[in-house]
Amino acid sequence: MSPHDVLSAGGAPAPVDRAGEQPLVLVVSSDPAVARSLVLLLEAEEIATRSFPSAASFLAELPALAASPTGAGRCLLAEERLAEGGSGLALAERMAAAGLRIPTVILKRAFRSAGPRRAPPSGVSFADPFHMDALLQQVRSALRADARSACQEA
Repeated sequence: MSPHDVLSAGGAPAPVDRAGEQPLVLVVSSDPAVARSLVLLLEAEEIATRSFPSAASFLAELPALAASPTGAGRCLLAEERLAEGGSGLALAERMAAAGLRIPTVILKRAFRSAGPRRAPPSGVSFADPFHMDALLQQVRSALRADARSACQEA
């Protein structure tokens, strides 16, 4: 059993939030220790989570996520760089291309100032994983924004 399995009930993948009763944070981290820490932090704040060990495993669930509208907010929380060469920003762009507009918080370990920067897509913000209060504030803000957006579409 991997640390990612421990994060879901009974060792099986946690169900996608189909009932729309509770906000859900989708955690994507290729580092099991980081994923576990994030899930424990969020669940200590009574925020439901679902963890994915890779960009590929998250992308495999995109059709199910898109087909499960929710009145409660959803948020993607992903590392800036993932082990298999993907990135949190690429995941946000893939979701947008699939028509799934979920606010995204990307964990950025170091802010680089050298080189040209492109503006992040709408709904994407960056957070320092070592500032937990600020990270939680960004996640809550993203969940509220997604819940408001879902209510406006209904």
